[in-house]
Amino acid sequence: MDMFTNNNAVLGTRTIGNAGGTFTIIGPGQTGSGPEVVRVATPHAWLLIRTLVDGTADLAAARQIQDGFKLEGPSGSPPNDHAARNDAAPALFASIQSLMASDPPPATDTAVLRRIAAALELATPAAAEAIGEGVAAARSALMSGGRRLEFIEGWSYPRANLGNFDQDYRYRAAVAL
Repeated sequence: MDMFTNNNAVLGTRTIGNAGGTFTIIGPGQTGSGPEVVRVATPHAWLLIRTLVDGTADLAAARQIQDGFKLEGPSGSPPNDHAARNDAAPALFASIQSLMASDPPPATDTAVLRRIAAALELATPAAAEAIGEGVAAARSALMSGGRRLEFIEGWSYPRANLGNFDQDYRYRAAVAL
């Protein structure tokens, strides 16, 4: 996933089969080659690996599969420092600015970022307090149903754009939260 939580590739049994594989992950502007090149949209990325365990009798086999995972490559610089989840608004917005400098957002986000740029300039304590209240209200709203699940015959399903959010910022935030 890129730093904006979009899935740049899904490498699983549904997409590559059961044999596994070797992949080379390459960020924007980087050159490289490998057996299977996977391009990532931001300089920093993250991996989420899931292994199905079908009960306690399956644990040994699952551990063997996990032991087969290997991540190697050249050392890179870590993302810029970031604020903690519950930090005050000034720290959160400073963190956003720093992280977007190291991992620029997609060009499709330019318009919305221009509209909210003024919010990142916390000129007064009153503005910082108001933004902090807005962050708390948004967090509360997202926790109370912002994920917008779809229910079909009693089963809940995430929306179709899970992992490829585009400009659905509310859904992206709800999933991240």
